[in-house]
Amino acid sequence: MRISKWQLESILEKSRWKDTSSDPENWCQEIPDWFQCLSTSLAIEELLGGKIIGQEILFIDPDVRVRKRLEDNSLWWEKRAYHFFNIINWIRLDLTESQLLEWGKTVYKKQKVMHSTGSEIINILCPNISDKKNLLLNRIKKNLCEVLSINLEWLNNYLMVNKLQLID
Repeated sequence: MRISKWQLESILEKSRWKDTSSDPENWCQEIPDWFQCLSTSLAIEELLGGKIIGQEILFIDPDVRVRKRLEDNSLWWEKRAYHFFNIINWIRLDLTESQLLEWGKTVYKKQKVMHSTGSEIINILCPNISDKKNLLLNRIKKNLCEVLSINLEWLNNYLMVNKLQLID
């Protein structure tokens, strides 16, 4: 079964919400991709296969005039995080990259890349991300059925033995 990147982006837009974000307290509708990269990458890995790549990033607000050191010796205007995306058939598929642009801050991407599979990432980073991924995956499947005019039971049976194919 084939799906275009445009269809997938449209389905994700309908499927992601505050409860699938790794940072629900700061999530808003104006930036729907906010901290959705891990749950999205895990769901995409399950639907399309491939690998998940985690990249350490550093958000810096250059407009801050006063810099205060915190107890852990970091600056309060810095935020370190990981950004996750998928590699499918040797092609980068980053369906949440806009969160980095919409945050309105300078983002420095570290070149150190963490290669991993979904289960390893779950165990390392976030114990409740599995629930968020499952919630997102169920919404994606429901919306996919609507777009492709197929039955959910049929889709689940198909995905037990196949992966979706991404087309241009």
